[in-house]
Amino acid sequence: MKKIFMICLTFGFVTLNAQTQKGNWVIEGSTSLGFSSGKSTYKVESDKVDGPTTSVISFNPAAGYFVMDDLAVGIEFGLASVTMKQDSDKVTTSSFSVMPGATYYFSAGENIKPYIGANVGYGSKKEKYEDESESAGGFAWKAKGGMAFFFKESIAVNLGLSYSQMTYDYSEGDFDIKETYSPFGVSVGFSFFL
Repeated sequence: MKKIFMICLTFGFVTLNAQTQKGNWVIEGSTSLGFSSGKSTYKVESDKVDGPTTSVISFNPAAGYFVMDDLAVGIEFGLASVTMKQDSDKVTTSSFSVMPGATYYFSAGENIKPYIGANVGYGSKKEKYEDESESAGGFAWKAKGGMAFFFKESIAVNLGLSYSQMTYDYSEGDFDIKETYSPFGVSVGFSFFL
């Protein structure tokens, strides 16, 4: 009985490690505080003014190839839509990013693998309000970390934190503007190891 237990334990460990071995693929999809909405109120002296209602939808698909055990190199795409409404005014901002990067997985237990990663690339946004629209693009980067919880041999639920920054350069009239957007996010997603 003891031998059977040791064989099962060894097989389970080898199977878990095989998921992040050199030559395998990982495909991910996550959402960072997606499908959220909120309303703000501004206080000016003694008057309160309702701010815009904001709705956010985001999705981050990614794919990576394990170039060595536990280290995947790949690409992540960021898609987000932010809608702000105030009275009859509505502003919609759509953003897209392409960021190559790397993720390293650590062994922590039978069904858990902590990970850290970084991505660097390009981001663009399009802002639409009334009958006008503006586009801008620039440098983007992201740092992330979290835990992959394996509930099947090749499927994991990822819970993580991320900090990213996108810098957009554009002109408005006679002015050159550099806008920096730096969101901190909590993400939930799935990973498929092939």
